[in-house]
Amino acid sequence: MKVTKKDNFEALRTIAETANRPDLVEFINHELELLANKNAKRSDKPTATQVENAEIAELIPTVLESGKLYRLSEIKALIPKLADASGTQRIAVICRKLEAEGVLVKTVDKRVIYYSLAD
Repeated sequence: MKVTKKDNFEALRTIAETANRPDLVEFINHELELLANKNAKRSDKPTATQVENAEIAELIPTVLESGKLYRLSEIKALIPKLADASGTQRIAVICRKLEAEGVLVKTVDKRVIYYSLAD
């Protein structure tokens, strides 16, 4: 498990309390309070790109035909939002996520990656 800044400050507070240093304890408590405020302000809402990728992930199964293999460039061409985008990196990430969820099946033939709908 990774040791966090909060864990380190709490350990230092224990050491400062043992050493009878109320000035250090006060400082460390203030730093812990600042960390708590910083974490409280952090937003867990998705970014605009994450929202758009989720929309695209919902579209992909609807535009693919069952039983047909598609290359990434073919999938990209079927989605209007991505038709004029260059490269297939973005669609590759989305397809890998859909594959992990069991929506798509990945097939590799002669080092070419194809995706199809899962049955």
